[in-house]
Amino acid sequence: MPPVFAPPAPAPSAPAPPARTEGNASKNCTAVRIFYATDREQTTDKLLGINFTPKRSPDGDLRYGMCTVSIPATHKLGELESPSFFRFEFRPNPEKHIVLQEVTTLEEDAFFTRVKERVDSSPAKDAFVFVHGYNVDFETAARRAGQFAYDLGFIGAPILYSWPSNGTFEDYASDAANVGWTASHLERFLRILEARSGAEKIHLIAHSMGNRAVCDALKALSYDRTELTRPMLHHLVLAAPDVDAETFRQLASALHQVSDHITLYASSKDKALAASARLHKYPRAGGVPVLVLPDVESIDASAVVSDFLAHSYFAGTYPLLSDIYELLSDDKPAAKRFALRSETGKDGVYYMFKG
Repeated sequence: MPPVFAPPAPAPSAPAPPARTEGNASKNCTAVRIFYATDREQTTDKLLGINFTPKRSPDGDLRYGMCTVSIPATHKLGELESPSFFRFEFRPNPEKHIVLQEVTTLEEDAFFTRVKERVDSSPAKDAFVFVHGYNVDFETAARRAGQFAYDLGFIGAPILYSWPSNGTFEDYASDAANVGWTASHLERFLRILEARSGAEKIHLIAHSMGNRAVCDALKALSYDRTELTRPMLHHLVLAAPDVDAETFRQLASALHQVSDHITLYASSKDKALAASARLHKYPRAGGVPVLVLPDVESIDASAVVSDFLAHSYFAGTYPLLSDIYELLSDDKPAAKRFALRSETGKDGVYYMFKG
């Protein structure tokens, strides 16, 4: 029987609920306000008023706005609580589930003004951008971004960048086409965010196939950076990247030009990436053996218990959330983080979760 990870006792800097939230959805849940940028097609919604489809926006235009996500008082760290047919739950209940309550739109100028206001009011003057992966609709992406911000206790500006994933398991090829299409729009968004957010630190967190858009956008951004230019990003976190491993190896130096710190999370238990590797006939950067590269802290998360596919471990388990919290809030290198131990492979040192 494979070893099972037992979550450690909380570290002194373990995640806590955010000190700043934006009102209460009800007395039994907390409302978290996140920003979004998306190149999905906008549509009307009976409940939300505004929503976004899996289709591409006309001409690749970006839409901006804010979402209110409610977190129930019964929320467990790392869980994305949702209605379950097996529990005879047929609609979201804010007192039990994480619910997207509201979506509003903002013009570009108003959006960046609001982001800057949030950044300016935060102690660390920081922002994070979350780029979701394959098989994720807009509503699920917003709920995950809200849960992620809440569990990390993040009080800067949390921003979701949502590209037009079809949100269905069978549409891998369509998602792969769309994630390539979105890269230039993400590049433009990051340029404006750097120029107008006022953030002293911008963190970029990408999951799964979303890493392809991130890598392409950052490669393009690296062309006009010099040794004298301050890196755009403080932390770049690549979780379960569904990117060709050798392609990523070639990109690593370009990524370092635009980010002070790069962290890569990989897992041998990730069934989604194993399927992708079989489809592409080449290993993925988020699989094993763990890539060990200069200026990249690689972490093997295989020991962490996750969902059935073991693909959403970055935001769905206490050990990963605690580790990302220490990374973003305290700037701790992997060698000094609570739950990790070093391991030496044929290419050098990487890290594993203590089991």
